[in-house]
Amino acid sequence: MYRQPNGRWRDNNPAADWPQDDRREATSNKRSCPWSLLTRQSEDWHSLCGMEMPALSLQCIRDQKIPIALGVIIAVLVSVIIALAVRAPQACPSPIDAACPDGWIGNRGKCYFFSETEGNWTSSQSNCSSLSASLAVIDSQQDLAFMLRYKGPSHHWIGLRKEPGQPWKWPDGTEFNNMFSVRGEGQCAFLNEDGVSSSRCYSERGFICSRPDDCTRRKPSAARGDTV
Repeated sequence: MYRQPNGRWRDNNPAADWPQDDRREATSNKRSCPWSLLTRQSEDWHSLCGMEMPALSLQCIRDQKIPIALGVIIAVLVSVIIALAVRAPQACPSPIDAACPDGWIGNRGKCYFFSETEGNWTSSQSNCSSLSASLAVIDSQQDLAFMLRYKGPSHHWIGLRKEPGQPWKWPDGTEFNNMFSVRGEGQCAFLNEDGVSSSRCYSERGFICSRPDDCTRRKPSAARGDTV
């Protein structure tokens, strides 16, 4: 502890209990006493007068700064951890159907809607668009097998269409890679009992919509051809 020349401690409380002998000693010298350091010997306190703050007092001040610095560091670390936790991708729900809207079927990162309401190809695509989807895009043989198995015996439109003299394309304009054969001479493709066929686009039949499931939609890029 040390006392300032104004008769108060460092925290500005009055030094009422400062020993009288030490007060006289501190003021008996011709020079002023900028500070007084109290030291304890046995049961008594004694003061030391000096011109410069002792190293011990400086050490005490430095020691007080350590908890403050640690508190700042901890606060920064907690903020970083919270920010990373917010940005971390959420785990996909289980079962996989929970990642799809009610009435949709989940399979391999996509949600499928099988409609028995009949319409032509254009109206079917419009219905899918209103559901934030498109007529079904087939990215693999596994996708094709799943839809053929699940749709039953009814015929359903899918997303393939071609203009006269042009190749088959998906709803997003991606050119079909001939992964499977499309039978018939029509301009719009549909699924029948055993594969993919084509007919005139104004024919009436059911349709299949597809879109990425909720987990896939959170990724930087969603499945090709589906609306996000």
